Amino acid sequence: MLGLENIQHSDKPLGGLSIVFGGDFKQILPLIVKGSHAQIVGTCIQRSHLWGSVKLLNLTQSMQLNTLEEAERNFAKWQLDIGYGKHTEETGTTTLPDHFKCPENTIASLISAIYPGINEVSHPPNDYFASHTILTSRNDDVDYINKKMLSDFPGEEKELFLKLHLYMKIVNCMGF
Repeated sequence: MLGLENIQHSDKPLGGLSIVFGGDFKQILPLIVKGSHAQIVGTCIQRSHLWGSVKLLNLTQSMQLNTLEEAERNFAKWQLDIGYGKHTEETGTTTLPDHFKCPENTIASLISAIYPGINEVSHPPNDYFASHTILTSRNDDVDYINKKMLSDFPGEEKELFLKLHLYMKIVNCMGF
């Protein structure tokens, strides 16, 4: 067993521990509040003094491209192209193709595009919400979208209170 004192007395980076980093470094830049592009890039892990000690292993196949749906494959390929600097103007901006955009620049239009007919269906199929998702980076946006969607559902609003053991039974029955 390796103790903290062993790590502290090591002259190797990170105390000689093996660390596995995962992810796409083009998508996970560090957060520098009001930082310039140069400041953000300058603090990424590839600029760290530790980077020279990293053994880089690359994936050989993009799993995003391994889908049967052509539209999803095209979108995944477009995302990869963005990561390689394609479809990007000299100013660093990227213009979305029209077929990626909602008809209107509104939350209602977004909800309608992701959840077509949701306010007309009294009980969507069990897997409906698992295959339809809106992602956002801010919790207040999540709260706003959730409230908007719930207010548009047909029927009367009801509040349910479940005991924890009953909740766990329900979750287990649903396969989560």
